[in-house]
This record gives sequence, C-alpha cells and structure tokens, in this order.
Amino acid sequence: MSAQSSTTTSEVRPPVGSALRRFFLTQVYADGHGVAWRHHRVDGHRVVLGRDPGPGGIAFDDEQASRAHCELVFDKARGRYRLRDLKSKNGTFANGRVVDELLLEGCVVLRLGGTLCVFNEVEMPLALDAFRVPDGVSPRRAIAERLIDLVAPEGVSVMVVGPTGAGKELLAQRLHAASGRRGALVPVNCAGLTREMVGSELFGHVRGAFTGAHTHRAGLFAEAAGGTLFLDEVADLPLEQQPALLRAAQNGRVRPVGADREVEVDVRFVSATHQDLVAMQQSGRFREDLYARLAGVTVVLPGLTDRREEILGLLVAAAPARMPPLTLQAAEALLLHDWPLNVREVQQVAAVVRMFMAGASSVDIEHLPTSVTAAYHRALTCGDGRPSPPMERAELVRVIAEHEGNVARVARTLGKTRQQIYRLAALHRIDVKALRDDRSE
Repeated sequence: MSAQSSTTTSEVRPPVGSALRRFFLTQVYADGHGVAWRHHRVDGHRVVLGRDPGPGGIAFDDEQASRAHCELVFDKARGRYRLRDLKSKNGTFANGRVVDELLLEGCVVLRLGGTLCVFNEVEMPLALDAFRVPDGVSPRRAIAERLIDLVAPEGVSVMVVGPTGAGKELLAQRLHAASGRRGALVPVNCAGLTREMVGSELFGHVRGAFTGAHTHRAGLFAEAAGGTLFLDEVADLPLEQQPALLRAAQNGRVRPVGADREVEVDVRFVSATHQDLVAMQQSGRFREDLYARLAGVTVVLPGLTDRREEILGLLVAAAPARMPPLTLQAAEALLLHDWPLNVREVQQVAAVVRMFMAGASSVDIEHLPTSVTAAYHRALTCGDGRPSPPMERAELVRVIAEHEGNVARVARTLGKTRQQIYRLAALHRIDVKALRDDRSE
C-alpha cells in the first residue's frame, strides 16, 4: 500500500459508531414443510404469535399452534422483550424448556406447536437501521456483510473479529471482490509462520540472503500488489516482526531479506483474529501502533451461538442434494447445540448425517451425533427449567399404562407438559397409541 493510500484510525470510516438495539424474530422451521425463512422485526410493541393472532400479530401456518399461542411484550424498564404463554394447548418453549413467562436475552430458540423460531437482539449501527436483512442470513451476519460492502471501496484497512470457523475469510473474500482492486487476494496464515520465516514469507528474500536461499523469492506482499493481503490470525504474528509489518503498512514499501533497498508495494490490508487484541496491547504482546494501522474499521462476526438462524440452512447446504427433510425433533436439537467449532462443525455433522440416513424418509434425531443432541436431551428431562434426572423407559411405560394412555393425565402426574411427554416417549421409542389401544381391549 502506497503512502498516499495509507489510512489511520482517525481517517474516514463508515458511520458505525452509534448503534441501536433491535429485535428480530425469525421463523426457521415449519413441521411438514422443513426449513422455512421469515424475518420479522419487532421494535418496542406487543406482538401476538399464533395460528390466528389477529391484527398486528405474526401468523404461522401451523395446526399444532394455538390461535393466540404466546406474546412478546416489551419491558421498558429492562429494555428487552418478555415472552408470555397465552394458555396454549401445547405449551411455549424457549431453548427447549416450557415457559409461562421469560425475559429474553441474546439469541433464543422458540418453539410453538410445530414451528421453530429464533429470537435475537442485535446492536444495529444507526446508519443501517433501515437495512433489510435478507432471507437465509442471520441479522448479525447480515450487519457484518453490509459493513463490509460499505467499506470495500474506501481503501481503509479492516479488522474482522470472530471465533474460529465463523467465516472471517469469507468476509475478506467479499471485501476484496467488492473493492475494485485488480490484484489478487493473498491469504497469510500468521499462526503458521515461525519467527525465522516471517520476514522471508512476507517480504521475500534475495538469492544468498541466508543458508538455503538458492533463488530469489518475491514474498506475499509482492504477490498481493494491487490487491488485498489477508492477515489471518494476525494476533499470532511474532512481536519482533511486528515493527517491519508496521513500516510496510505506513510507507507502502518492503525490504526483502538480504536486499540493500526497499521495494514499493500497493496492498490493501484485511486482518482477522479470534483473540482480544486490546488485552494483548495492554499486556505488551501486540503493538498499539500496528493495531491502529490495521483496525481502521473493525467488523465483528459472532459464532453460530449468536447466529442460530443460519444453522439449519447451513446443514442443508452442506448435505447431499437429495437429503430427506428434518423432523421437528432433529431441527430443534440442531438449533439448541452451541456449535463451538461453528461452520466447520456443521459441515462435519452433515457428513455424519450423510452416512446414517441411507434409506431414511426423514432425518431424525437418531441420525445426529450424540454431541449435538446433548442439549436437546438435557432440556427434555426438565420441567420448569429445574434440572432433573432422566426418566427410565420402564417407569414412563408404567405411568402411561396406569393412565390408559391419557397423555394429559400423565403430564399432570409427572409435572410436565403434554409435549414433553410426547418427546420423552419418542426418545424411548414408546408407542403411546399402542399402549392406549392395549388397555382398551
């Protein structure tokens, strides 16, 4: 990058400093229809959800849902929404557990009838408040992508912050494609550079500069000339090599190892990290001046824990084209998992599903890895949110038979909802109807 095009944190940025808290309800699954996308933005007013919620409500084509199933009511004192069940026939579930009322914080999975939704609160940059979140993308990812689109033509350096596997490199590719720069996008895995090889890899070397340097090497800066240099995991760059990178970013010139003069290069910097660079500066592990040079604009891309709206779509995209539909239980289990490895883990699970679904008419919970279904099963064994030990199959069969298959009475006896009894029965492969028929004979 030339001296004329260099940018510091005090120079032009997109107007992202002021933000507003906004709330989104996204339908992601409909039983019998599979993955279904519908974004609804709810801001500061009461919203009724159900099969026929009335004027101003959010309607779902779902015979399992009550007409007025539940409501979202804005709590002005808390600045958040409360979820309230409206005496629905099948109960209202938040993160897998039945609730009568709950203050919603962060990203929450909701189930009413056979419909799965994700409620999410986001910090919306003031300049993007009128921005429409496209279908298939979570609000948080949509904000990150929109900021990338805005900053791409400006030439400012960009820092993308987010956990491993969240898709930071895809944002770098998006920025480069929209930047208009004719050179290449050159990725640099800073975590894979040893102290001895950083200078040679980044800046190149001349023949004979060190033992083994039999030929001239241009270096990654030269490869990215006229394009974009993507510094992935920039926090892992050795401290002693950071001044050289700073000089190159400031002056637009690099000195190959063993050379007696500098070479001018014109590159755009995009960096990515999953670490807290502010804390690293305070502890002396990352230079403040280098951070200021690279973080002209910071774009945050959260992991899938905060972008649960995308999970089902990502799985379907990674699975075979003819993958059978997800059952309600499998879809909910996928949404409740925290996905610590993010998009990469979704791709791994898709591979597992591919192995176990041969001949199946649907992808059920049994086709998913136990690591993914653990959160679903924990929620399954809880009544009002308090932990309880899992119920043995024999005990559940006994209680169902005792009440002649009347699920409502079984639920009252066990202190659970009807839907939880059905879910427990499905987990233990108990045919409630068969037990009811046996007792009637």
